[in-house]
Amino acid sequence: MTALHVFLGLTAFNTLLMFFPVTFRVSFRERFGVQVRFLFFHYTIAPRPPKPEKKKEREKKPEKKEPFLKRLFKQQGLFGFLSIFTEVAKIAAGTAKRLFRHLTVGDFLLDIAVAADDAAQTAMQYARVCAAVGTAAGLFFGAVRYRSRRICIVPDFRSKKSRVLFQADLKIRLMFLISAALYAALRSFKLFKKIKNNPSSQNTQEKAVLSHGGSSN
Repeated sequence: MTALHVFLGLTAFNTLLMFFPVTFRVSFRERFGVQVRFLFFHYTIAPRPPKPEKKKEREKKPEKKEPFLKRLFKQQGLFGFLSIFTEVAKIAAGTAKRLFRHLTVGDFLLDIAVAADDAAQTAMQYARVCAAVGTAAGLFFGAVRYRSRRICIVPDFRSKKSRVLFQADLKIRLMFLISAALYAALRSFKLFKKIKNNPSSQNTQEKAVLSHGGSSN
């Protein structure tokens, strides 16, 4: 009976992994926002509520460099959005291609109104934004599956401030997330083991490069 219960439990767990996706609702209205949902659970990744101020310590601690994702989430405005979209597109087409190919994008909506101080600058900014969005969108949509997308970029000659409205639902099955995490952990372990077993390999490679460069003179 115990074995049957274990089997049924594993079957139910596998069903959850197979058929229920994890949904990331991503938005950008002057600043970046993302919420993750799975079944009845949801969690806001960004923006996070401000932390309560701590009492001043006697000794000031050295400022730590913020993680890449945290710095990315703080980007604001049109060019903040473009930097985020460009970085995500590069990751999707590069290091995380294995993960992003299992991603399904639904209801991708991007509306941009480009504005500057005068008409000439607005036209120049508009051309640059179109080029940046076109390149990033080509990389991103070439690496994922998508159902619908709408991208609209217009010049706004009446305003002096650009506007961005973005929203998308990104869905991926939990099993692929777990698989990607295990794959990354395994690769990191193999790399660490290789470095530990061959501590002089890096010095050997550097000497080979230097000697090769010296012989060519």
